[in-house]
Amino acid sequence: MHEDDFDAEVLAALKHLTDKQATGKALEECPALLSKLPSSFTEALPMDTPFERAQAFRRLLSQFFDSAYEQHQSRWDDVYPRTMLAVGALMGFVTKGPNQRPTPPSEMPRASALMLDRQVIAGSWILPNIKPRAVRKNTKEYLQEFRHALYEYLDDIDPASKQIPVAEVQIQKPMARPNTESKAVEKPKESTLKVKQRNPRTGYALIASVVVLAAIGGGLAWWNSKEEKKSSGADRVISGGQSEENKASTNAPVKVVSVDHQDTGDYSWVFEDERTFTSSELGPVSTISDYGQYSSWFTKKGAAPVGKRLDLITLEGNTAEPVEINGLHVAKECREPLSGTLFDNPNAGQNNTIRLAFDLDEQIPTAKGVEADGSTSSNYFARHTISLKKGERAKILVDVSAKEYYCEYTLGFKMTVGDKTVTQTVKDNGKPFKLSGRLEIDSPRLYALYSKAYIAGVLNPCSKGFKEINTQTYETSASGC
Repeated sequence: MHEDDFDAEVLAALKHLTDKQATGKALEECPALLSKLPSSFTEALPMDTPFERAQAFRRLLSQFFDSAYEQHQSRWDDVYPRTMLAVGALMGFVTKGPNQRPTPPSEMPRASALMLDRQVIAGSWILPNIKPRAVRKNTKEYLQEFRHALYEYLDDIDPASKQIPVAEVQIQKPMARPNTESKAVEKPKESTLKVKQRNPRTGYALIASVVVLAAIGGGLAWWNSKEEKKSSGADRVISGGQSEENKASTNAPVKVVSVDHQDTGDYSWVFEDERTFTSSELGPVSTISDYGQYSSWFTKKGAAPVGKRLDLITLEGNTAEPVEINGLHVAKECREPLSGTLFDNPNAGQNNTIRLAFDLDEQIPTAKGVEADGSTSSNYFARHTISLKKGERAKILVDVSAKEYYCEYTLGFKMTVGDKTVTQTVKDNGKPFKLSGRLEIDSPRLYALYSKAYIAGVLNPCSKGFKEINTQTYETSASGC
């Protein structure tokens, strides 16, 4: 048989395994694939029959996906092993998403017989996550990559030895796949605070630096911004850190008066791990009517808001010389959205404040402002500055969104005081801000990618407060109490 014809036959066999699952019976129907079984496997078979070959090949595939999973554990954002694991999900070897409790595929529970369920899990392995229809559209591409990787894997198994520990053979990475484009930022609401128009000649583009951050929280710190070529000298560096914010900024050009989490209209939060709460533990959060107390209940326990967060930052001029704030950047570190325990509580239904928006899904988030007519600027600080005299205050509502990732980030306000340029880093109570995208799937079982979930509000109309649901069986179409 011509090599191209044989490759086509193998590809058809792999497609058969994604359609039917890679059971022993389905593998028996794939002679081209079974012919690739290394001699170190066939020589160890009790009887060289299609059944025995199929069982041996299934063990080999299980080891292949365990190897891919091991690579993913060390490089979670590497697209290649994730694609292999997406194929494993289609074949029924990988039955959990990447955000669930870490488990090698060989130790995962049995796969669903429904193709849609397997496509949902496969889509969760692709970056960014995609829906089943997109998985169906791209399955051929995934299988072509998988075929190439499988050939490499088989070639690494020494056919002359029966003692090769196949599980230790690493998948070779033949090529890298491009990252997908980021989503557009959500449009923020209108701002009414008057600010000074910047001279177009002094405009510049904001660059968001990427750093390794700790956990949540609000803080004030001063770090040196990247050196700017100014004849007046180098940037000033001031150290500090907030909740302590006022104390830390006592001698700074700008005092951070407060950082307050604002009501977004969606009261959903998510924990990184699986958490169980008793009725008595849920009692307080089920009856709280004040949003500040509500958000505090979750932040103190380490949760992150879902999809969007608003933080009102109040700044006050603190020097005899006027301070000109002319930039704001986000320093972020992002990974997959959290999938531990979801508290889903969507809503049914500012004053003299500057509103700035960031989309953390963008590679380089920039501050987007809103004009009086409601239009959104591409870069707020390219056309505006905020000037503060001593004692004057400005309120800045930072509107941050994330759909594809979980991010921890800080805000860096760039400002000029006299002939000095400094960057003041604002956190949330001494730690980076937190925000997680929502894991969404094209299935009635909306919460299947979460380890645990509690629902409230319009999702739980028959009782007050949060109710625990089974994430693997609960369907959004369910009605009644």
